[in-house]
Amino acid sequence: MRFLCPAREVRTGEPPEIVLEDGASVRCDFALGCDGFHGVTRTALKNASCSGRDFGAEWLALLAEAPPSSDHTIYGIHREGFAGHMLRSPTVSRFYLQVDPDSRAEGWSDDRIWGLLRQRLSAEGVEFVSGGILERSTLQLHSYVTEPMQHGTVFLAGDAAHIVTPAGGKGMNLALQDAEALVSGLLDHYRSGDDRRLGEYTSTRLAAIWPVVEFSHWLLELLLARPGEGRFREGLREARLARLMAGGAFAHEFAVNLVGPPASEADASWSGTLKR
Repeated sequence: MRFLCPAREVRTGEPPEIVLEDGASVRCDFALGCDGFHGVTRTALKNASCSGRDFGAEWLALLAEAPPSSDHTIYGIHREGFAGHMLRSPTVSRFYLQVDPDSRAEGWSDDRIWGLLRQRLSAEGVEFVSGGILERSTLQLHSYVTEPMQHGTVFLAGDAAHIVTPAGGKGMNLALQDAEALVSGLLDHYRSGDDRRLGEYTSTRLAAIWPVVEFSHWLLELLLARPGEGRFREGLREARLARLMAGGAFAHEFAVNLVGPPASEADASWSGTLKR
């Protein structure tokens, strides 16, 4: 087995060529760009354009040695900023805290972090549990989509093709679905010479990607506080939350978008706490 160094360039010829950092090159039938938004494959697609939005906010992402405070996800919708709680194991929890843009993760003391998390996440029936912080980093909130996701026999997948905000947790789902679609197309090509799935890869995937990006965008606008935008936006946010908490068809559609379509209507279930 030979381990290759990172790629320096992808050339979209026939066949495509991958140029490595050490100057060596590899020619192949297909090149699959799974090298992220800042990788070399996305920029190699000269026929592609990237559109997106920066949401002008950041989340402080924390991994803490703390037992889960709840057996389900908690979204804290607070006037001062969003906070989130996600269980990871019986002894470890993930937390998110909305912070000002350009904040430095190391600039936040543990006491300040836990104080804000308690303020934004404490709710009736929830006993908030803190602990030692194992990891901390900041997440910039933005979304991008590259169109098309292919050029000749060079394809994009995952973050190389699209970035979705953490709201809704859909980034990995989309990446796995991209990979499944590409594998299906490659199997058709090598087994029967049928390239229809590969040819339709962009149109098929974008039809699934854009609704997920839209849902994540909608949810993030609900979660994020923007104190500087005044009462009008806060009133809209309250109305959206009230509509969601009222249940009915809108809440059902939200649940399906959040967890994915159920195998049947009888299997449709969603459990969560939304704290205002």
